[in-house]
Amino acid sequence: MSDYSLVTNPLEFRRTLLAQVNHSRVDREYAPVLRVLLYYIWRGAFESRSAVVGGHVLGDLGLLSLSVYKAFLPIVQMVRLGYPGDTLVLLRALMERIALLGYLHNNRQYIAEYVASKGNLQKKAMAWAKQQPLENWMRLYGVLSNVAHSRLEGPAAHLLAENAIGEAFRLDLTPTPESGADMTAELLAFVVYALLAVEPIASEIMEYRSLAVFPSDTDSLLYLRREDLVDLRDFLQRFCDKHDPKV
Repeated sequence: MSDYSLVTNPLEFRRTLLAQVNHSRVDREYAPVLRVLLYYIWRGAFESRSAVVGGHVLGDLGLLSLSVYKAFLPIVQMVRLGYPGDTLVLLRALMERIALLGYLHNNRQYIAEYVASKGNLQKKAMAWAKQQPLENWMRLYGVLSNVAHSRLEGPAAHLLAENAIGEAFRLDLTPTPESGADMTAELLAFVVYALLAVEPIASEIMEYRSLAVFPSDTDSLLYLRREDLVDLRDFLQRFCDKHDPKV
């Protein structure tokens, strides 16, 4: 029988998830960022489940919300394992699922069509996401698509595994296999972007609760250190300075 505390306790949730991967370099270098992200992933999954169980949301919409938050978990694990190419493929699928959640929330007459697996709702959902306030959705989705499909970026990304196995297979392929490109910051920034996209949607779906969207939940300080939130802010500032010094 599974431990229900994994559902109700974000600390136990985090401990169990992190224990699935041992000795991750990412844990050492980005521990505060991971703690903040995992809190909000847990919270989204918990609130979605609670809304379904309590009958406060349309069941199919609540389950889709739950599936979105759970889809973050293999992404986090792939980052920790050092597989950037596979992480990018999963991030593309996550962005599609977030777009679908938002589209169905705003067009609930199509939920039955979605459940019946009829029509091309995903295409409509991506067009909907393109019109939303979150910037660069389609631009980033295009980058992820280049990795997911058989364009040059696709096969190349899967050669960048940042772990012992990846380095071993690159040994005869690159001049300096031990110095592979580190994409951890970019991948974690993608996770932040995805949370910024899904949180306002999920908050509206579960309107019976006043959820402060990521990263503004003061209740997070019950489970996080204030320094963790400061580290996340500093991480994002460094990321912006690196990729756009004008920001």
